[in-house]
Amino acid sequence: MSAAIWGLPWPKVVSWAFSSPSSVRIRFGSFTFSGTRPETDFSAKDANSLCKGARRAISNRPDIDTLRDQGALFLVFEPGRCPRSDQVEQAIEGTAKVSVSNRPVNESADGYAWLELLIEGLTFDLKGLDQPISVKATKFQHSIGISLPEVDDAYQALILLPGPHLAGGQSQLPIFRAHMALGANIGALLPGLRAFGWLESETLISGDRFAELIDQWLQGGALPVPGLIALRNTMDGGLQSVGLSFFTGQELRIEPEQWIDPDNARRQAVRLIQQLVLSGKLETTEQIIGPDGNPLRLEPSSNEKFVRVWRD
Repeated sequence: MSAAIWGLPWPKVVSWAFSSPSSVRIRFGSFTFSGTRPETDFSAKDANSLCKGARRAISNRPDIDTLRDQGALFLVFEPGRCPRSDQVEQAIEGTAKVSVSNRPVNESADGYAWLELLIEGLTFDLKGLDQPISVKATKFQHSIGISLPEVDDAYQALILLPGPHLAGGQSQLPIFRAHMALGANIGALLPGLRAFGWLESETLISGDRFAELIDQWLQGGALPVPGLIALRNTMDGGLQSVGLSFFTGQELRIEPEQWIDPDNARRQAVRLIQQLVLSGKLETTEQIIGPDGNPLRLEPSSNEKFVRVWRD
């Protein structure tokens, strides 16, 4: 038996079905929750009661499409391979750099919905532990050390986000460095990790390669570009960054008529991106000497969303 129920306070539309004589499954959108079937006839009131618990769970399951600019680092696994909260705690137990600093009050049958993790005096939330987040491969357009699927496969993922007290500061380099260091640390401890997904640059990076890139950066190297910031060719023949706006509010655009050698254009773009991450938003036109020794003009676009680069 199944039915659709309209008019509930939240969510507005719920489908439900008896999955066994003693249990009922409630479904809305991409979420499914199970509960004990009452002895009396199952009704909209019963469904609404279950939905109250679902609503609390959903509050800890962020919408992927709203996570841009929030600093969401995806720990990506093949379906069925995501660890539970107790497995994460066991993996990091005894590590010197990372500790569990908080847990939600209530634990579900599948464990805690999230864990607060502490590194370098800063806290980050690891979410999706009770019900992993479904992530489509199409969310990522670039890859390092891993092949992008040719079909729209779905992975499962945990999401590592800056804690509420860091809201608004996720792109500040000290916080961002701790964030990436935490991801690399716990990723190395979790068996079955397929890749890291950095939504800001739409890039999937294999676990080993991510750890290597972050370690090199933390040891004094340059910010990983490509990687945490990607490059893509534009339809008019130009070159544009993907993810620089997370740090500066602007993307870099190499104007097409300025560059005959594509490889040189990419090298210039990488070095300019690394410079802009440190210097911040460009508000006025600047004349600089480029990495290859030639003069360049950097100019904010009229909508201030791009830094346009021209040869002088």
